[in-house]
Amino acid sequence: MPAAARPAASQVASVVKQIDQAQRALVPSLTSAAIGGKVLYRVQRVYNGIAMKVSPDKIAAIEKMAGVKAVHPMHPKSATAFTDIDFLGARTAWAAAVPFGGAHGENVKVAVIDSGLDYVHTNFGGNADYTGVTDTNPNGKFPSFKVPGGYDFAGDAYNANDPLHDVPVPDSNPWDGDPSGSSAGHGTACASLVGGYGVNGAGTTYIGSYDAVNPAIGPMKISPGFAPNCKLYPLRVFGNSGATNLTTQAIEWAMDPNGDGNFSDHVDVISMSLGSNEGYADDDSAVASSNAASSSHRSMTRHTAAFTLSITPATHHSRLSRIHVSSTWESPASCRASMRPSTSSRVTPRARSSRVSPMSSSR
Repeated sequence: MPAAARPAASQVASVVKQIDQAQRALVPSLTSAAIGGKVLYRVQRVYNGIAMKVSPDKIAAIEKMAGVKAVHPMHPKSATAFTDIDFLGARTAWAAAVPFGGAHGENVKVAVIDSGLDYVHTNFGGNADYTGVTDTNPNGKFPSFKVPGGYDFAGDAYNANDPLHDVPVPDSNPWDGDPSGSSAGHGTACASLVGGYGVNGAGTTYIGSYDAVNPAIGPMKISPGFAPNCKLYPLRVFGNSGATNLTTQAIEWAMDPNGDGNFSDHVDVISMSLGSNEGYADDDSAVASSNAASSSHRSMTRHTAAFTLSITPATHHSRLSRIHVSSTWESPASCRASMRPSTSSRVTPRARSSRVSPMSSSR
């Protein structure tokens, strides 16, 4: 889509505001005594939705609410990854001439949606002094030159598969969790594969060139990532252990980091090394990934005020469903003209000719 045909930033911001207002209007009904839902988060840019927990026997009533279009399950994702820069041919890419300034990640912003990042580590330009750094306090170590932004959507205790801890406790520090956990450390490892500088045998940050012969991997403690000069934006969606339902919220942040409805500050790459054992076409994070990937090529379509709802099925040990409610205002990052008019009639969503799946570095 030519740039001239794309929606102006003011149009996008206006639609984001309208979606937000429509969602806010629905929240009191969803959290009323009659329904008893608990909102986990809301998104407007890459997926128009309200994620929440609610008793399964309330889903039918929610589906009948004015403006609600659909109820979709949320499927918790788990962490996974694999790589090797020589095995996968990174040096060939490093030698290539590219239009954006360099094949080592120069001028590229990468959001790593995972368990957070150990930005104090020398692999990311840190000084390895962890004094005073906690889950919620970066103690002056973040943001940094290598890691200029990010966010923690989860908190240490969050686990989408644990009904006692499936409500996130977010904060502004995307610090990776306790290494004793099953998920903690995964984000740091994945960020290393994406854009770590590399660590010398003595434990210092590698500061040499990246080419067909440098660095020599053998003596290094940690080899460099595929794009060692990129900027990293860790978006923490995993707690110390378990699974997540926060991926869509992180994709939303990556498209509009300062939240002003203007997507000009979006990241260039979203890395997600995660997934689930089953896949569904209406999975909220799959739809959000498609919308984010295609947003720069799409024009804004007409929007009508109504709602869509996504709901997570109850687990075997929980009496609550985790649900995702979203309005039928189309998110600005989407091209689908599939909105239902706010009348009794229904417009069938137009099918996409193709769908972009979430990027994963797993093999």
